[in-house]
Amino acid sequence: MMGEFLREFFARFSAFRKIEPVASVEDFSEFLASRAAFVSQKKLYEYVKQRMGISYPSHFKDSEFIVSLNIAKWHVYAASLSDLAVWMGAQLHEAGATPREAAELTAHAYRHAVTRRFDLDQFTGDIEELIRAYQDRAALADWAALAHGEAAFKLSPKALVKWAPISNELKRYDVDIVMNSLRFAWLAMRDQFRKACQPDAVLADWRGNHS
Repeated sequence: MMGEFLREFFARFSAFRKIEPVASVEDFSEFLASRAAFVSQKKLYEYVKQRMGISYPSHFKDSEFIVSLNIAKWHVYAASLSDLAVWMGAQLHEAGATPREAAELTAHAYRHAVTRRFDLDQFTGDIEELIRAYQDRAALADWAALAHGEAAFKLSPKALVKWAPISNELKRYDVDIVMNSLRFAWLAMRDQFRKACQPDAVLADWRGNHS
């Protein structure tokens, strides 16, 4: 059952052998949705597997565990979307987007991801509340500060530790470990975005349709 479960999951959120250009708002939104999904879910499974050790396969026979894991993956995904979105917005800001454009474009991309990708039978939260929380974060963002380093990537490590179906005793000291693990995964996605993104084209598309 474990093998089937993982094959089905990673068929939905596979890695990216070819990096497509990001030259439109639709491309921008798809990059955000797909890369946040891949990083968040891959790291969630790795963390759970590491913490459970040799008992990991047996948990996939436990229906309550599967339900908890499904709940966790959507909450971790939401946090990962938020982190990656503000970082991507900061890159557009560096390329000439106004703070308002960066906030509104990334909020559009965030909404696109959560409304199209979330499984409402598994997600236990409120989609509109997630969207409002992202809008609030973007409205207050210091885009220049978020463009470099790890400043943008604060929510995803905390969400992973909070929602992972592992006992609190085991994950008490895991935030730093998870942060380091996610850091390298995000670095790879950031490198992909820098190579793929054509910020002038993305902004022209946004301005042409949202002016």
